[in-house]
Amino acid sequence: MMNTASSSSSSSSPSSSLPSSSSSSLRYEFACSPLSPSSASQGRHHHHQNRAPSSFLCLVYKTDGMVTDGANNKTPVTFAQALHLMQSSSVQFVDALTHALTDMPLEAMLFETPPVTRTSAEYTNFEFVVHDAPPLYDATPDTSAFFPQHADKACDGFAVFPNLGKDATLISPCPSADNPDDDAVHLVKYLRNAGAHNARKLWGTVAQAVQRQLSEQPLWVSTNGYGVSWLHVRLDSSPKYYSYRPAKFDLPISGPGKFEVLYADDKVRIFRSSGGIAVQVPSDFEM
Repeated sequence: MMNTASSSSSSSSPSSSLPSSSSSSLRYEFACSPLSPSSASQGRHHHHQNRAPSSFLCLVYKTDGMVTDGANNKTPVTFAQALHLMQSSSVQFVDALTHALTDMPLEAMLFETPPVTRTSAEYTNFEFVVHDAPPLYDATPDTSAFFPQHADKACDGFAVFPNLGKDATLISPCPSADNPDDDAVHLVKYLRNAGAHNARKLWGTVAQAVQRQLSEQPLWVSTNGYGVSWLHVRLDSSPKYYSYRPAKFDLPISGPGKFEVLYADDKVRIFRSSGGIAVQVPSDFEM
């Protein structure tokens, strides 16, 4: 289950915003709050000794810098707005997103969003979870799984292609003489080392691919890399490699409270209640 609801950052939580431009005071702020260990599991993977894994839930707000009734004017950015901004000629949002991730105290990370549909994108806040990923700290770059069939002149910076099972789309940077292969092992290393232009192009390519695939079936956007140590953003029909697994859905299907079933199949159930969007996976189905 992942609850899509408003979240505020504490004084110790990472946050990122870009300074306003001379022509506009609008800016974007990412508020990232630590998750409890019980909400995030790294599964069977072993961690480096004395390196406790960390996870954060991040939301983004747009603000005009004005104060009304003693409070800053802030409104959450929806998923649909985020997709538009990632492709915009204005780079404030996408640079703030990159800075929010690169400022994290994590050497490597997994990136996971809640599921999104064409309809829910219009009202669901854009949020994501990042996890510490110790197995990727010293990973060796591996292009062999993706690029024998894609490493040609048509690969303009990034390749967008189906996985072997044909149930997911992958977005991955092409090997390039301009950037060392080590920089593309995982997401945050790429964002830190590949340069602002490549980071902006990555997010724009991801946003275009997500928009093309949006339907009334849930779409899960994430990175992993434990199987193939080369950055690939995954657009999937199920949370196949997700690490975020909150312990329990707090609104039973047959229990009290007003809620709406947005989508349900044998892999996932998505609900909307007064608390926001909630998701169940099969391990949560038994009540």
